[in-house]
Amino acid sequence: MLDISLYSNDSFFLAEISRGLSAQFEGYARDSCRFQAFSMAQTSLYEHTDAPPDLCIVDIREDPEQSMELIRRLRKTAGTEIIVVAKDPRYAMAAYDADVMSYLLDPPDLHRAAELILRRFAQKFQPRSLQFSFRTSGGTHVLPAEHISYIEYSDHRLLIYTDSGRKIATSTMRLPFGKACAQLLSDPRFVRTHASFLVNIMHVTQFGQYAITMDTGAMVPISHAKKAEVGRRFNEFFKK
Repeated sequence: MLDISLYSNDSFFLAEISRGLSAQFEGYARDSCRFQAFSMAQTSLYEHTDAPPDLCIVDIREDPEQSMELIRRLRKTAGTEIIVVAKDPRYAMAAYDADVMSYLLDPPDLHRAAELILRRFAQKFQPRSLQFSFRTSGGTHVLPAEHISYIEYSDHRLLIYTDSGRKIATSTMRLPFGKACAQLLSDPRFVRTHASFLVNIMHVTQFGQYAITMDTGAMVPISHAKKAEVGRRFNEFFKK
């Protein structure tokens, strides 16, 4: 569940943002977001809440100068992520100096905003349930797919790296990599970046030219042959 606070003096804006983003997330995860709306006068992160929200969307169209003060305070006091909505790009530099997550022009592109939120807060959304089973020297193991960060194929074995940093080696197998991971490859969260690597998109923090950075800090290579396919799969995943 993602907690989102909306700040604006425009009641229509507050209603449209929450309704529009909910529609964007529909079908991805049930009850994925909780919205709370505040006027610009209600500057406390803790009004009607027990803890700071994960994300604030701040409307700076009416009074950019005063709104920027609110943004700086929100970032300083709780470190919450912020998306700014403005009439024009004049305050873009000031917003990015305040370390905002994104700067959107009015009317905000909610499809793009949803993509950004999904990328930043992927782990807040409930993934589909999938259990991956495999054999090790100690017997058969079953691991929820969402806990798999990436898999490496080496010496006819799968080396399974989890989101907690654990590495699990399977028994030696005769199956090729693709067939051994067929169950995961049928899931849109998983993509092969290399002949010997399979990654869980939900655990990726950076998509580079030659490598992917995982949330555990591990670097996974992207082969030249897989680069276009990996880029396409990432785009398709976050546009759903």
